[in-house]
Amino acid sequence: MTKLRKYLLITFIFTTILAIFGVSAGEGIFDFALAICMYIPMTAAFFAGADIPEMGWGMRLERKSVLLLLIAWLLPTAMELMGGIAYFLVFPEDFVFSDGFLHEISQSLAPYNLIVPCILALGEEVGWRGFLYPELKQRYGRIKGLLLGGAIWGSWHFPAMLLAGYEYGREYIGAPLLGLFAFPLFCTAAGIIADFLYEKSESIWLPTLFHACINASVGMWFFRNDLHPERSIFGPSNIGLLGVIPTLLIAAAILYCEMKNDAVTE
Repeated sequence: MTKLRKYLLITFIFTTILAIFGVSAGEGIFDFALAICMYIPMTAAFFAGADIPEMGWGMRLERKSVLLLLIAWLLPTAMELMGGIAYFLVFPEDFVFSDGFLHEISQSLAPYNLIVPCILALGEEVGWRGFLYPELKQRYGRIKGLLLGGAIWGSWHFPAMLLAGYEYGREYIGAPLLGLFAFPLFCTAAGIIADFLYEKSESIWLPTLFHACINASVGMWFFRNDLHPERSIFGPSNIGLLGVIPTLLIAAAILYCEMKNDAVTE
């Protein structure tokens, strides 16, 4: 059995078992099960034979690294804001003004509030960006590898989505099938950005910070009323079909630049 196949089997089988257990045990246990699931990719990478110590556990203190650090820290919030704007431009009747949004953003970006999200995100990033993406890119090339990686990362969430309405709820238009398309779409775009941060920094901490800031970012749900829950598949979060547009554009720009650089070096 190849390392890649072993990794995928362990990751998907144990995630499905934990999701079923969490749903059966109740909401509090389900949340705990989701947190445990975030360390399954790292565990699977270990048992698949990944060279975890060589994944880049340090970080160079130079201008490029500082710029990448700022991107990993601030870009998820910018993506969330731009995605929310895209949603409310299409559905302006869903917008309701709420005070305190800037305070919530500052709190979500505060380093002390990112410690736990980073600890949890590390378990995924070692598995996805540290092991899976390099394996896929080596086998299938950069573009196919990144697209396959996004599809795998997104589909890894399917047990929680199907069993518990994770991410979009259960009332959205096209449920549950449309969610099974929308979330991998976001994961593909976010995965391209995370992989870019990992390659350029040669440090697993940069995609970890990026992932953690996505999870901790203040959603544009802050401004959304509850009149149309069926529209959750469109946004305003950046996992929605409208909200994901800015993230897709950023990912496409990264791919274009990298393909151009690859063409020059060949």
